Amino acid sequence: MKGARLMTTLTTRILLSLLILTAPTAFAAPREVPATELKTLFQPYASVSELDVDFRQTKTIRGLKTPLKSTGHLKVRQPDLVEWTVLKPSYLQARMQGRKMTLTTGQGENQRTQAVPESETGSLSALVAWMRFDVEQLAKDYTVTELGSNWYSFAPQKPESAPLNKIDVELGPERKLKTLVLHEKSGDRIEIAFESPKVKNKK
Repeated sequence: MKGARLMTTLTTRILLSLLILTAPTAFAAPREVPATELKTLFQPYASVSELDVDFRQTKTIRGLKTPLKSTGHLKVRQPDLVEWTVLKPSYLQARMQGRKMTLTTGQGENQRTQAVPESETGSLSALVAWMRFDVEQLAKDYTVTELGSNWYSFAPQKPESAPLNKIDVELGPERKLKTLVLHEKSGDRIEIAFESPKVKNKK
């Protein structure tokens, strides 16, 4: 009986010790990231001239139990070309060059392309700075907070005119962009996971 009590006491002390040791990390307060540090975080992209990367997207809609999932491909060509292409479940491409954006739906004989007014680009336009890795523009548009464990939160400095409440970012190995989580004003949530990047650096 005494042996059982001793084991229980030792186990409790060990668990408490571990909890105390890990508490500062687990419950660390968010820290605001200055613009100079932001440039360091995204330094791997400073020399990128071309990027091709696949993505998996999951959209969770308020009131809808089953999330909407899609897969696609992102192409970036500096200085100002971005192509965001959804391949499944149906084809949709948003092509941005400079301040112009077009949307293409369908393929073959059913393909349709139309220009999109800047006022109607919504959440996608908020991602342009991300897709182009424009650190200076990100620093101007967002207040950046470190959440811990390679996660950062970007809150718009002008929330009244921003299409999103915030963007959460996870950086993977070598500080490569791994995950984007978009929090829309409607309460919907879009998580975008990037994989298999192919990068070409500036000469």
